[in-house]
Amino acid sequence: MNVRERAAFNAGIEAIRQMALTTAITIEVRDDASRVQHQAAVAALQALAEGARDLKLEIPADPAHCISAVFTTGRDPRAEP
Repeated sequence: MNVRERAAFNAGIEAIRQMALTTAITIEVRDDASRVQHQAAVAALQALAEGARDLKLEIPADPAHCISAVFTTGRDPRAEP
């Protein structure tokens, strides 16, 4: 996956998280929020949001420059000079 694809994937995951949390809050503020079914729905939505956060992909910081520097200089560009 290239950087743009990862960013698009992460944006979709973030949209899922926000929708789940928004729905959970909407259910929590209802007049009948004390019903067991609503409490279970809120817990499930919060778990979905937490789990979705773990699905996000890390986007490497400028990987092409690191690779080319290692091949041309023979040393890690992040190492101390």
